[in-house]
Amino acid sequence: MSKIILYGGSFDPFHKAHEEVVKFLTKKFPTEEIWVLPSYNWMKPSGLFSIEERIFMAKEVLKKYPSVKVLD
Repeated sequence: MSKIILYGGSFDPFHKAHEEVVKFLTKKFPTEEIWVLPSYNWMKPSGLFSIEERIFMAKEVLKKYPSVKVLD
């Protein structure tokens, strides 16, 4: 049975360290699907980017990883 790995965060902005986590997960779990879940963080009310912009950034950076899906 296949599993889904969830990786959530505010990703404001999505940066290299976030990608490194995804890269690690794809190597550690090569047959699993990884779902990246950008979310609103109430502790950062003056965030740098809107949720739509953060989703877009994550999708652009992670499109090279076939087992990764960025959910909105």
